[in-house]
Amino acid sequence: MARDPYFGVKRDARICFANQAACEALGYTLEELLGLSVPDLDPNYPMERWDDHWEALRQDRSLVTQTLHRRRDGSLFPVEITVTWVSVDAEECLFTQARDISAQVTAEEARQISEAKFQLAFQQSPDAININRLEDGVYLDVNEGFLRTTGWSRDEVVGRRSNEVGIWADAEDRRRLVQLLAENGEATDYELTFRRKDGSLGTALMSARILSSGPNRWILSVTRDITERKQVERALHDSETSYRGLFDAVGESIFIMDRTGRFIDVNQGATGMYGYTREELIGRNPSRVSAPNLNDLPHVMGCVEQAFAGEPKLFEFWGQRKNGEVFPKEVHLYPGTYFGQDVVIAMSTDITERKRSEAAQVAAQKLESLGVLAGGLAHDFNNLLTAIMGNLNLAQGQLGEYSNARPYLDKVEKTILKAADLSRQMLAYSGKGHFVIKARDLNTIVQEMTGLLTASLPKKIRLDLQLAPKLPLFKADGAQVQQVVMNLITNAADAIGGESGHIAVTTYQADLDREVLTAGFPGQTLEAGSYLVLSVSDTGCGIASDVLSRIFDPFFTTKATGRGLGLSAMLGILKGHKAGLRIQTEVGRGSTFEVFFPTADAGEAQEELHSSRRGKRLAGTVLLVDDEEDILESTGPALESFGFRVVRAVDGVQAMDRFLELGPELALVFMDLSMPRMDGISAFLAMRQARPEVPVILTSGYDRKETTEDLFDQGLAGFVQKPYRIQDLARELDRVLDGRSLL
Repeated sequence: MARDPYFGVKRDARICFANQAACEALGYTLEELLGLSVPDLDPNYPMERWDDHWEALRQDRSLVTQTLHRRRDGSLFPVEITVTWVSVDAEECLFTQARDISAQVTAEEARQISEAKFQLAFQQSPDAININRLEDGVYLDVNEGFLRTTGWSRDEVVGRRSNEVGIWADAEDRRRLVQLLAENGEATDYELTFRRKDGSLGTALMSARILSSGPNRWILSVTRDITERKQVERALHDSETSYRGLFDAVGESIFIMDRTGRFIDVNQGATGMYGYTREELIGRNPSRVSAPNLNDLPHVMGCVEQAFAGEPKLFEFWGQRKNGEVFPKEVHLYPGTYFGQDVVIAMSTDITERKRSEAAQVAAQKLESLGVLAGGLAHDFNNLLTAIMGNLNLAQGQLGEYSNARPYLDKVEKTILKAADLSRQMLAYSGKGHFVIKARDLNTIVQEMTGLLTASLPKKIRLDLQLAPKLPLFKADGAQVQQVVMNLITNAADAIGGESGHIAVTTYQADLDREVLTAGFPGQTLEAGSYLVLSVSDTGCGIASDVLSRIFDPFFTTKATGRGLGLSAMLGILKGHKAGLRIQTEVGRGSTFEVFFPTADAGEAQEELHSSRRGKRLAGTVLLVDDEEDILESTGPALESFGFRVVRAVDGVQAMDRFLELGPELALVFMDLSMPRMDGISAFLAMRQARPEVPVILTSGYDRKETTEDLFDQGLAGFVQKPYRIQDLARELDRVLDGRSLL
């Protein structure tokens, strides 16, 4: 049974027979189909040419052509018909075979449409499109985009090899492209440099694939000129590089924040400040670099909002580095733009050193103020003690050796001496203590003191000495340095408490330059040079920061028993010796106190405290000058008991009047240093001008070296520190008056 429709057509153009396939293809029954004419099946057939076609077929006998057939429902479909002229029993007809070619026609139409689309895209594309033979690069075709991009005409390119044209700036680029195509069949966004007709170079991105046509293989490539884009990218890169270089070169830390407070860029100063990488900081906000519980974060974000509104802000902020370290910084907020985006620029400066310096300065000012207070109190206290001691000594002189009152008065004298010792500690704290300065051996002082202290230390505490040999000498008051050693070791033992522990006492020499002094000794006025170091380390409890800031305050103590003057007096001793102090401590891990004494010049002789100047022996009247009535009333009778006539004055002005009034009988002037209207130094200098032969002895509660040392070169005869006993005053008078005993 035939699958294609068959039917016969008579001379009158009507169907005379048909097969079942024809009925099914056209949708008619056999009865309906018979009798239909050619125009019923082929609506486009020109019936006016039927006779011509009939005669032509009688001559040629057959015809193959394509046309349309109409189904019974009116739909049309393409067919290829083969027509043969036959004659059966003298009856002529056309035998027709019709094959449905709908699928072929559809495919052809699609091909034609595709080709039309390709031609449209090929010619209209702004990108360069070309087809080259794979083996040698000969151009088969190029589009208008290729001509615009390269500057060549079609005739100059088609039929020539690409290397011949010279379009490849680097022939190696084509070789690599061919290799990619051979391996993958295609290449995408292959960047290359091409040469235009005028010789200029451009940059392009090429996508290509291999097309096969029989034995030939071709490369279809689409190339986009990105020269301008690359220039813009290069300019942006150069701009970014320049900006980044400047951005990172700024000494301060810079954070750029968007409206949410999120960091969208940071410089190297910021990464160095926090220890994070740039990538780790971007995306964070102030809360994520804040020290816990140390910042008012709502206030910080409020400052950010105000900065966005155009108001620069300044505040302090506590940051936390990646390693957990907390530090203070100063933040300036400024409104700005960043690549077209409104931002806030935060410039930060680590103020750790400034804070430390400020704290040291405050501490130094506090200590200086306390020192002035302590010195003033000690001065007044010494005046009172001097008056008490003078009257006591006078009373003792009136009693016999076996008087029942004598033991009680001796106990009072001992108590006064203890009070004087307390006053000296206050003076030491003020830096105006009475020092006997000589060249000393630090190791000898340490060994003497540790030998005495070892027996008093708890047995659970081990004391180790690590003393550097052959240390240079240093100028110091031995007793005062012993006090320093004792205080440091005693405090170290107290820090260890009842536990087992270890105290290491070390000495060594160190050279300190200005940089080290600035960093390690803030607020201390030390000179660069060579120092002897006394280091006392313990394994005790350490010192909390709130306690560390107060350990040198007078009367502050953490001990159950103690007056709180040990470390404060030690600080005064160090100040008087121009020595420095450095403390390292950690709670639970012990403390190290390092004392730095300036070394003495090589070969420097031991300094004598007292001048050996001798005055002429005098006798007669003593001018007693003091603004304290109690001292005049106690020291005056004492001088009178030595056989002197005493003339009194209450200040320097009155003393000068008395000095000028008295004649040759004036044997000596005994004068206080601190007085109203005219002090003792001014009065002494005036007396030296008027009568240089009259010896003058000055007295003060302050240290001789601190107050009057330079006056000995100008003729000062002697010095007595308050509070003094009558016996001490007598010995000084005896020395000044050329050895004459007055007792």
